[in-house]
Amino acid sequence: MTCAGCAHSALGIAQGIPGLSNIKVRYASGSFQATVDHANFDLNLLKEQLAKAGYKLDTSIKDPRAKMEAQKAHLKKLGTELRLVAVFAVPLFVLGMAHLHQAWSLLVQASLAAVISGYFGRRIHKKAYHLARMGSTNMDTLVSLGSLIAFFYSFANAVLGNTHQ
Repeated sequence: MTCAGCAHSALGIAQGIPGLSNIKVRYASGSFQATVDHANFDLNLLKEQLAKAGYKLDTSIKDPRAKMEAQKAHLKKLGTELRLVAVFAVPLFVLGMAHLHQAWSLLVQASLAAVISGYFGRRIHKKAYHLARMGSTNMDTLVSLGSLIAFFYSFANAVLGNTHQ
């Protein structure tokens, strides 16, 4: 989950699953709790419905230390990705603020923006896509739409030669 809206979306999905009651989804801890009526509950259905929205339900019981180590590894990976995106974002910012309207500058800016949005924004775009297919939205939808519209609007203006806006 990437925001409180994700927790709300997951809660809405779970409420539609027979056999679950007293459902609690917490964004901060990434936890999901519910009272289960085993006679009416289908775990695979819940996992399937959550997967359609881009969520993964892990039902394994983990040792707290192992869970913490996994979280540390995930945060380390995200930190590395953040430093890497800065390698692309800083030159994009500098070129954009320099107001260079030469073709080479526009091509470099478009390439950097495509990498940032396409590769580094992939998880957000993927989550927004899954939610749209389910007829739902959250902050990922807003961020994805905003960044994609800005990218394609700028790209179209660059192709049409409208670079002085």
